[in-house]
Amino acid sequence: MIHKLRNSNSVVDSLVRRKRQTLTVGWLAAVSLVLVVYAYYGLHRDFWVALALSLGTNLLIVIATYLIFNPLVEQVRTATTHEHHRLDFDAFIEHVASSRGIICVLTTWTNLLEDPYRQRFLSAMKSALNRNVVVKILLLDPQSRAAEMRSEELRWREDVSGSIMANLRTLDQFRGQDINEQLRLHLEVRIYAASPSVMFYRWDNRAYLSFFAIGRLAEYTPKLETFVTTPWADFVRLRFEELWNDPTTVNIEQYLRVPLVVHDRLGMSAEFDVEYVTLEDVYYVASSPLIRFVLRHGIDNLTAKFNGPPHGSTNIIEMEYTFRMLEDWGGLGQSILEFFQSKYGHGPTEFLCLVSEAGDK
Repeated sequence: MIHKLRNSNSVVDSLVRRKRQTLTVGWLAAVSLVLVVYAYYGLHRDFWVALALSLGTNLLIVIATYLIFNPLVEQVRTATTHEHHRLDFDAFIEHVASSRGIICVLTTWTNLLEDPYRQRFLSAMKSALNRNVVVKILLLDPQSRAAEMRSEELRWREDVSGSIMANLRTLDQFRGQDINEQLRLHLEVRIYAASPSVMFYRWDNRAYLSFFAIGRLAEYTPKLETFVTTPWADFVRLRFEELWNDPTTVNIEQYLRVPLVVHDRLGMSAEFDVEYVTLEDVYYVASSPLIRFVLRHGIDNLTAKFNGPPHGSTNIIEMEYTFRMLEDWGGLGQSILEFFQSKYGHGPTEFLCLVSEAGDK
């Protein structure tokens, strides 16, 4: 319902813009005619009559130029739309390397962050960031129902969640190790939970775009290359902005780490950024400094609260938790370990299970 309302609003906005343009042209035409008529019937050929004649005729020329050449410009833009059999990764990397304003990527996951393109794409992206190019990357939430549905559409031939998490690990490493804090300000990575419908690879004022196909990876289906000002590209751009600003969309930091504040019975507190996974609504956290802190102060003497919502959290009321060591390295422990390895690329040797004071696990 929300998406339908927003799409309706986009249509209304477009109609309002066209009406405003029409009214502006009409108003200018009326003013120019009044000035020309005033100049024609002027009783004295003084300065104001000459000025009115000049302004009136110039405005008419401007309006005529707009009415004649604007459709031609739109036709030129349409004529520069090209169809490709698949996404040209090499060409897009070159576009990123030479971009001057903005880069946008909207997809489930991208092969640009896999071999053999990964290093060249990251290098091109770093070069763009050094020129203050804004880079926005929007990937599908690997733990969402939408990711599971996309796996079904691909007939389970692709590990959708695993591929997305591999992309996120690569981007997190790039943000943390390969670029400095100043460059990180221009690179934003978010994950969305809505059903994927369109693919969007933008560089400056041009873009590759397509719709997702059933049974095939979208990057290997036909693509349109066009200006972002064309109606079809503008439609996809609005979809990108809609997903980017959706309340359910979260940034990569929130997905990978969450601050956990730990209190003891004497009132002392400490905060840790922990890696975590959620399995059947239970949070399992891992952090070497946190483990050492818990062992030093005693697991039964500590409570904890999240200092910010974990990814996928539905708790509106702030919960307080106690700790429990995970000792079952059989079925449950193995599942948690595999989840950690898929999400972070490594598996810790010890976990802490958070148990809510209300009895929710």
